[in-house]
Amino acid sequence: MTSSARSAYLKIAVAFVLALVITPVAAWLLPTTRWHRVATRTFLILVVLLFASNAGHPRTWLGKLRAMGLDGPHRLSRMLVGFAVALAFFGLLLGFSYLVGARDASTSVPKYDLLEHVWVALLTGFLVSMVEEPLCRGAMKDTMGGVASAFLYSIAHLFRPMHVTQPADGYEPFLVIERLPEILEGWTVTRQWTWGVLSLFLLGLALNRLRERTGTLYVGIGIHIGLVFGMKIYTRFISPHPNGSDMIWGWNRLHDGLVGTVVMGLLLWAAYKVPLPARLLDGSKAAA
Repeated sequence: MTSSARSAYLKIAVAFVLALVITPVAAWLLPTTRWHRVATRTFLILVVLLFASNAGHPRTWLGKLRAMGLDGPHRLSRMLVGFAVALAFFGLLLGFSYLVGARDASTSVPKYDLLEHVWVALLTGFLVSMVEEPLCRGAMKDTMGGVASAFLYSIAHLFRPMHVTQPADGYEPFLVIERLPEILEGWTVTRQWTWGVLSLFLLGLALNRLRERTGTLYVGIGIHIGLVFGMKIYTRFISPHPNGSDMIWGWNRLHDGLVGTVVMGLLLWAAYKVPLPARLLDGSKAAA
């Protein structure tokens, strides 16, 4: 293991310890926010800050964030291409499951009107991707390697409750430890730690490869936005059929089933094999 990889693992460990201390305070300051969101976001923000700081002056942090893969031309066009690619693959997965009867028209009551729902989904996708892509496909890939960063990215999604958690009820110094079983419940669901982890691992490898081919993160950011947007928006119209197999078709998250894993495998194949327009390629490779 290289010194940079050891440093990366140490930063993640330090962020975890700090999150145990900071999360109870943050949850108390955000009394209406689901506590697991506070916990996971606190940890993620700490990891990003530790990777960006590198013991340097805060004035250098923005430049270091850009160096994680946020430089390069044609940013908007690359994001739009990635967004379109994500919707195509998401549509393939969702459309196939709907056509064979694994999903039905949704009967859930929408939380927002349609336009607001679209904007919330887009904003969520943008914010998530702008944090996770520079961290996972940028800093972690550069210091830990593509395979390790993709694996940690996939495993991290297991620490998300299967059910909605309630906001913290006042200040609890050991909040994370006391409510850890809620965070870990995904480990008890077979499809989560098999197909769910594998599909996100394949996605991480695909996004790593796209960064290598294009020289920036923007195509991957667009894909990430598109996938989050698709998952946020589709449940307004379509829901799992009670007779459909979760192991085959996945649950609301879609990627935690066999079919979702196959689709992510197709995306990985495309990231390696499908020719890209010269406008999207790394400038040095396009000129070669």
